[in-house]
Amino acid sequence: MSEHTCHARNCDVVVPRKMFMCRPHWYMLPRPMRVLVWYLYVPGQEGDMSKVTAGYLQHTALCIELVAKKEAANAADG
Repeated sequence: MSEHTCHARNCDVVVPRKMFMCRPHWYMLPRPMRVLVWYLYVPGQEGDMSKVTAGYLQHTALCIELVAKKEAANAADG
């Protein structure tokens, strides 16, 4: 499979397999968090789950949560 949906909650945008999120969600993350996603990424992990590290999973879970909080705050603001 060469594509998947963005990892942000309730997002059905299709992105290339090596990408974590769609562009709008990706840029909701502060730059240091984006840099760390790429630092923790192991080339080829999208095709071999045994290459995915615990650090990558923990950090990306934080990223997903931050985006969800930002979207909730934006929705509350109106």
